[in-house]
Amino acid sequence: MSQSEEFGEFEARGRLFTLLYDEAKRAIEGAKSEPAADNRRTAFRVSISAIETLIFWLKSGVLAVEDSEAVFTRAELALLYEEGYRLDGEGSVKTETRFIPLAQNLLFTWKMLLRGTPKTSLHPDVSRSEWRDFKASISIRHRITHPRTLADLDVSPADLETLSRSIDWVFHSTIKIFAVCRVVARRESDCVELESSLTDNAKTFLVQATEILDETLPHENDIIDMNISAEVASILKQLKLITEENGRLTFTRKAAIYMEWRKRKHGQEKSPTNPKE
Repeated sequence: MSQSEEFGEFEARGRLFTLLYDEAKRAIEGAKSEPAADNRRTAFRVSISAIETLIFWLKSGVLAVEDSEAVFTRAELALLYEEGYRLDGEGSVKTETRFIPLAQNLLFTWKMLLRGTPKTSLHPDVSRSEWRDFKASISIRHRITHPRTLADLDVSPADLETLSRSIDWVFHSTIKIFAVCRVVARRESDCVELESSLTDNAKTFLVQATEILDETLPHENDIIDMNISAEVASILKQLKLITEENGRLTFTRKAAIYMEWRKRKHGQEKSPTNPKE
């Protein structure tokens, strides 16, 4: 499965989660319009179950990534599979389902989804009030699912507002992550096509230009002086990798994306195939 196909799968999973999100929001709004305690409990059960389903779908997509054993550590893979292992009395390996607390599981899954996305500033922000709302909502769902007293079944209108805020936050945070992954997938596809279009001379020029930029210039769009043939310049202009300004060549953002991809690609080719310890 190519990376574009993988992230296409992620988008399909996102659409499925949207259906669950809509169902959760309808349950919440229904509980507000018909303020009975059992309606509020139903809203909590439906909403938290939607997030549990989201995590399962996201993990399935992450594990479908090509060469996942080279991308994730052994510990990360075990947590993605939610598996633990033990030996029975006969020395045979037994696989056990591993319980991971929901809040930690969501954060971990988001981080694994963003793994391999270069230079992204998008990271889950656990300092936000919505994160506290989410953890409070999990506690309420646990309380009403495993009540020890009659009072444990109580869900207040304020609890319902807490749930509504946390569901919105989880949903919108996931959509942001999907957006980052789509951009990466599109860049990957463009770079693969570009790689096949470049002549050896053009590739050599881009490498030289990138080395100069890395050493001397703070921005990839700055103007550089390079002595290259008219043929190479023509190719690079057609591919919109350089522009000309006052007789000098400008290294474009598209070229910078390509070179970043090329560095990562070559780095992966040199990396060991065994899972990281």
